[in-house]
Amino acid sequence: MRGGSRTSLVFWIGFVILTLVLPQFLRTGYLINALIVTVTWIIFALSFDLSAGHVGTVSLGHPVFFGLGAYVTALAAPALGLDYIGSVLLSMIAMGVLAFVSGIAFFRIAEVTFAIGTLGALIIA
Repeated sequence: MRGGSRTSLVFWIGFVILTLVLPQFLRTGYLINALIVTVTWIIFALSFDLSAGHVGTVSLGHPVFFGLGAYVTALAAPALGLDYIGSVLLSMIAMGVLAFVSGIAFFRIAEVTFAIGTLGALIIA
């Protein structure tokens, strides 16, 4: 394992542990909400960086999966009687299936057409 990879791994393990432990010590709803929003935007930025930076495809459809994932999470809890963790897991599975199905169609097109296609998916959603 390269030195940079080990440092990166230690950073991400620390980040996950801090994200899980920090809410136990935050007593105000404002700080917990700020932490949730910050972590959500970090995950969104990392997913866009993975797509645009490492893979080289500019996907404008990321908000579709974040929005529909939040929608499924919010509806699954009361409709199916799931707790928060269960509804989030269901949402992750549903968005994974949606990403797989849409990926089959979208990865057949390339470059600018891919960006326009994902923008169309964003507009439809």
